[in-house]
Amino acid sequence: MKKILGILSGLVLILTFASTVSAAENWDLTGTYTIDFVCTSGCSGTYTHQMNVTSMDLVTGVFSGTGNYYGPPTWTHTGKVNGSSVDFVVDYDSSSYYVNVIGTIALDGSMSGTAGNASQSFDWSTTTGAATFNRYAKITAPDEDEIVHGDVSFEAFLMDNDEDYVDWAVREGTCAAGTNTVFGNVDGFHDDYDWESGTDPYKYEFSAVADTSGWDGGMYCFIFNPREDSGETGMRLTREFYIAEGKVSGGGQIIEEVGSKPKDNHKISFGGAVYDVGLAGYMGDWEVNFHNVGVDKYDKSKFHGTNITDINFFDGNNTSCYDAVNFTVFGEWNGNPGYKIIFRAGDFGSPGKVDTVRVTLYEGDNPVYDTFPSEFKPESNCVGTARTGLDHGNITIWN
Repeated sequence: MKKILGILSGLVLILTFASTVSAAENWDLTGTYTIDFVCTSGCSGTYTHQMNVTSMDLVTGVFSGTGNYYGPPTWTHTGKVNGSSVDFVVDYDSSSYYVNVIGTIALDGSMSGTAGNASQSFDWSTTTGAATFNRYAKITAPDEDEIVHGDVSFEAFLMDNDEDYVDWAVREGTCAAGTNTVFGNVDGFHDDYDWESGTDPYKYEFSAVADTSGWDGGMYCFIFNPREDSGETGMRLTREFYIAEGKVSGGGQIIEEVGSKPKDNHKISFGGAVYDVGLAGYMGDWEVNFHNVGVDKYDKSKFHGTNITDINFFDGNNTSCYDAVNFTVFGEWNGNPGYKIIFRAGDFGSPGKVDTVRVTLYEGDNPVYDTFPSEFKPESNCVGTARTGLDHGNITIWN
């Protein structure tokens, strides 16, 4: 039996986690263990072994090491972990002798289970040493630098082998502790949130929802800080995002018939989103494609801009728009810098209503193309009469 049980001492276990989140949640078996094997069939007695796990790849779960039975010789081993279940095969010195070993990693990192082959059976357990669970946390909403408005979801999770209390907060303009808190369970706030485990026994999920419609525009920070047990490393996570005070978004086409063939029609398409984020200024991305217009130079050309300098919102007249906006965006025309567009839009609801736009392209401070007055018919009295109705698409405006 000395030879047989010595085979169980230097184990190489191949681990994979059932979680789809990240391999960083694997149990790390690196370290030294004392293992007792108690014979239950085909042999007798309790046999004590040492197992040394010297390296481990937390991406694949593969680890390797050596072990012994009171002393030399040493052995190597292969296997896997699925969640908390250990399953490995022990081979002695490349011989035909083997022992199949299965077991469970307990929440405290100790391991136990059964082992055996065609003629022998054992119960086994670690008496010294413990596997380490790699705690891992992640914020999943909002996205980094996301621009939001209205009801905003805050979501995160913690992968851990035991449940811990969580501190969390949303702070205006900073991620610093104890400063400008507007939402959370610290600094005197007691807002509702969910903190519960799911089907994965190691995954603890956080969620909270805030109505941000009354918050000032600007940068905010979501702080997710699950508490740690003694000896564990803290993990205070932060996520910066923006609250918008106003927004225009959407896309579409304006088409003006010219002659008898569709290919001759004047056509412009556009799309993007532009935000007023209060103290953080203006943000967004806007593109206009001049498919076919009356100035040949601009046919089949494109303007793209991200530098928004002005946004003006207007109340509609409820006759040809509910809301309207004018904004200025600087960018490139066909890859050439030094251009800007003043984009005017009217929102008349969706679906089944006609939104309106006007597009003016500038090279420097000089207007070089305008949908009004010569090319696209004015079809609106929404904050002026120069806007043209969309033939396809939709625009949404709020502030």
